[in-house]
Amino acid sequence: MVSLKFSVCYDALEAIEMLVEELDCDNLSVFENTESGFSQRNDENGFSIANRFDVEVLFKSKADASEFQQLLLTRLEVEATGCEISELSDEDWVDFYVKKLQPISCGKFYIFNEILCKDSNNLNLIPIQIKSALAFGSGHHQTTKACLLNLVELEKSGQLNHEQLSILDMGCGTGILGICAAKIWKGAELMGVDIDREATKIAQDNYTANDVFGTALTASTVPHGKFDLVLCNILKQPLIDMCEDFFDILKMGGYIIISGFILNQEDEIIEYYSRLKFVQTNRIYLDEWVSILLRKLK
Repeated sequence: MVSLKFSVCYDALEAIEMLVEELDCDNLSVFENTESGFSQRNDENGFSIANRFDVEVLFKSKADASEFQQLLLTRLEVEATGCEISELSDEDWVDFYVKKLQPISCGKFYIFNEILCKDSNNLNLIPIQIKSALAFGSGHHQTTKACLLNLVELEKSGQLNHEQLSILDMGCGTGILGICAAKIWKGAELMGVDIDREATKIAQDNYTANDVFGTALTASTVPHGKFDLVLCNILKQPLIDMCEDFFDILKMGGYIIISGFILNQEDEIIEYYSRLKFVQTNRIYLDEWVSILLRKLK
């Protein structure tokens, strides 16, 4: 197997996808290059578009990869930078990715994956073991870190110190946010929800691995019930679409931590939540990413 890697602008992606389909290439992977910064344009989900995207296409031979590279320029007239062709060994790529994830410390949490199984020697940190696989939430992304820091700020405020808290992790992914919240407020009832069935299976496994009592459900809508704390790290438009539902399910005086958006989307999101009498109590900025802690007024 041979890999061709390169970087392009957003407008070139559709033509590249069509060429990949025409030539029946083995695989196409596209990743936002967040280090390139973001443009003022939004995608169909209302999410800001990165200036550059990293692309990888797999081929059976170097000759096929070289031909594709030439077609980028001659037929598509695409300005591809950083082109690199390399041979790949046979790997379980999910396993390979997980092994590459190094343990991290964030706030009062020490997060490690199930393969490394490393624990911190710092007894002041709460160890969190996360199996990530194909679900989002390893603790490495700025939005996850920012949400965790807001969790710590909420704990410091002492506002959620009563027993039998109920927590909703909406768009739970691996379940990392809900697990960390349940470690702070021991005995809390935790519900995780995600549209991806594989993610909810992974989240349920992670609840068990971390001795957290929780239930992960596969669903696309906000569940019924009343919650003291809602965690939601997704995208701008879903955060806006669900804000009224969040207001309805939060108890009076309850809190919500939101993230998954960048600086130039912050004002629009806050406008919607402010209309519903949510009050900002803290915000965290990591690079261009934002996490906001809000309270439902009594």
